[in-house]
Amino acid sequence: MQKYTFNWVNKKDGEKLYQVIIELPHLITVLEAIRDVIPYFNQKLSEEGCPFTLSPDAMLYDLYKSRKTGHPKLDYPGIC
Repeated sequence: MQKYTFNWVNKKDGEKLYQVIIELPHLITVLEAIRDVIPYFNQKLSEEGCPFTLSPDAMLYDLYKSRKTGHPKLDYPGIC
């Protein structure tokens, strides 16, 4: 198992950054990682009183490397 940090930026809430650190198997696909992290983000959003929730459909999301600020590096292609 390996710890991974996932960031999500809510553009509808003034670019607010949400961060979740979870343990995932070392050999996991990107799609599986996105699918596994969505419930943790929804829990975090609920705890912080955010009126938004993320769709459980992992196909709707792209995974990007992040900058030190947690925002995505959009000048690089997403990870498939």
